[in-house]
Amino acid sequence: MSWQAVTWVLEFSESEGYARLVLISIASHANREGKSAFPSLDTIAREALVCRREAIYSIQKLEEMGELEVQRGIGRGNPNHYNLPQVASWLEKVHNMHQLESGNGAHPEIKGAQNRRKGALKAIQSPHNGISELQTQKVHTDREPLKVKDITVKSSDFSISSIPEPSKAKKELLDERDRQLAAMREKGFIQ
Repeated sequence: MSWQAVTWVLEFSESEGYARLVLISIASHANREGKSAFPSLDTIAREALVCRREAIYSIQKLEEMGELEVQRGIGRGNPNHYNLPQVASWLEKVHNMHQLESGNGAHPEIKGAQNRRKGALKAIQSPHNGISELQTQKVHTDREPLKVKDITVKSSDFSISSIPEPSKAKKELLDERDRQLAAMREKGFIQ
């Protein structure tokens, strides 16, 4: 199964209805580049939840749209070979978009943890402007304990009037709950 081909169908195909379901079925049997799919018409119809005749009509429609190429097998036991011609070019665009300037993957100097500590990165010299966009992160280790100041709060800093008073309805509900809990304790249901 090729998730790349299925992704292309879901995001970029202009097909609709049964034709889209048939194309998803064929794409799920294709390789990464959207080629070499050869499911039978019965398999396509079963996976797309359509009848065999509708699968044939949908394949013809997809060929006319240019989203599917079919090399028909002649005779019984020779399956059709399906290709999705637009998947390979889309995949190349996606691949080029995700590559970094220096080649495949991340820059070799910034791969993984630096200085043998996770989360600690040193500023790396970049050939473009001399300084990398990465900022040095300060990491607290066992060697350097965190220092906390003592905080004292004076009662004059806060006023009781700033705390809202519960509404009467809410207060009545809380009182009722307290009475019910007291009654259950008296009867021995709870402690």
